[in-house]
Amino acid sequence: MAGAIELLESLEDLGDREFKKFKWYLQQAEFLKTIPSIPKYQLESSDREDTVDLMVQTYSRQCVEVARMVLRRMNRNDLAEKLSNAIHPLLQEINHSLEVKNAVIAY
Repeated sequence: MAGAIELLESLEDLGDREFKKFKWYLQQAEFLKTIPSIPKYQLESSDREDTVDLMVQTYSRQCVEVARMVLRRMNRNDLAEKLSNAIHPLLQEINHSLEVKNAVIAY
């Protein structure tokens, strides 16, 4: 999935206490509002890789946006911006591939 590696790199930039807080936010339905929260029992013993896997399973294409939202809430705007910058070229590449595919199909 596009963004999973970049998401992992962002989580690796968090210290242990910050990572614990990041996981706490993923459990908070009030914070996430219309986005599903991840149950505490799934996140309790999860390391960074497991957390990325859970986020991809739960949020699919929205996993990067959820991470950016949490990082901003934690005042880690630097990491939210870094994640945005890392994912932007991937999204452009995907969009270009879809345009080419659609052009071939239309032909």
